[in-house]
Amino acid sequence: KLITPIYREIMGMPEVKEDPAQTSGENCGQPMNVSSIVLHEFSKRGYITMMAEDWMNGVFNWPGCKGFPTQPTTHYLRPFQTAYENSALITDIQGKRNCFETHHFLNDYFDQFVAAYPGAPKVALLWATELGHGNAEIPFHADGEYRALFGRHQKEFDNSFLFFMGDHGPRLSAISRTVTGLRDQSNPLMMISIPRRLRKTTSILANLRANGKKLLTHFDLYATFRDIAESFAGAKEKTNFDKTEDKMGLMGTSLFRPLPAGSRTCKTLPIPLQYCLCKIDKARMEIEPKHFQIVELITNTINAQLSDNGFAKMCETLSPDQMISIERVMGSTALFDVTIR
Repeated sequence: KLITPIYREIMGMPEVKEDPAQTSGENCGQPMNVSSIVLHEFSKRGYITMMAEDWMNGVFNWPGCKGFPTQPTTHYLRPFQTAYENSALITDIQGKRNCFETHHFLNDYFDQFVAAYPGAPKVALLWATELGHGNAEIPFHADGEYRALFGRHQKEFDNSFLFFMGDHGPRLSAISRTVTGLRDQSNPLMMISIPRRLRKTTSILANLRANGKKLLTHFDLYATFRDIAESFAGAKEKTNFDKTEDKMGLMGTSLFRPLPAGSRTCKTLPIPLQYCLCKIDKARMEIEPKHFQIVELITNTINAQLSDNGFAKMCETLSPDQMISIERVMGSTALFDVTIR
């Protein structure tokens, strides 16, 4: 679902409207319907499902969301995680000071999940937030642990679809203030492994390699998950992935198949401009006194948005100070990229 509109008037195109459910009450402030998550597509086809995170305010609960009113998967670690984080004693005894880290719980839970259902179709969503969210340099000390995890389950992974990914790049550490770090904030890692038996007998691997060189969206990832659920459930698997499939109601296309013909840019895909990775040619300009109007406009707009959303009493009122740089977007006479303080 698209939860916010995408404003594309700046490109001379109409905005992309958010999903109707977002304006009819089905949003962060309401309990989530279990059937709305992609794991449900697997459970209704006979898969055993598991979801585990190492942070209580995780994927479906941040920021301040209601989450699920009922257990969404066969196995669900949230009750443990909630009890763990609400106990200062437990978090002190089983914390970093005593060589316990929250991703250890995830890995142990996954070990138990795999062992409990040998030979049964199963799907697991593990999300490790604490390991490296605050600092891009920290996760490396756990490399050996994850190598051991993959080694323990090599047999299962050789017969599975594996997605190893992040939801965003570094935002908090020093690297996030570099040119590369700023770009990587919207370009997180994603690695995909498919079952060995499908690497030579289908076109999935070739399609993945070709699609990996193109601009992709999270809608394409969702469509890929749906493709797995629909193509590999039951005794008879699909083997033909040579054609693009446009699924009714989906905004993306499975990465296992050829992507639709045509240009893939932020102008043609449902990508908000603030997350656009496309390089735009810009020309640096000399800062002139008249440009200070832009600084005032940005400052006033931010203050108005804070006030409109009820944050005026919680935040300082911003005042314009300085324009650090201004660049004009090539091909435009009134479109600028500015940095202000």
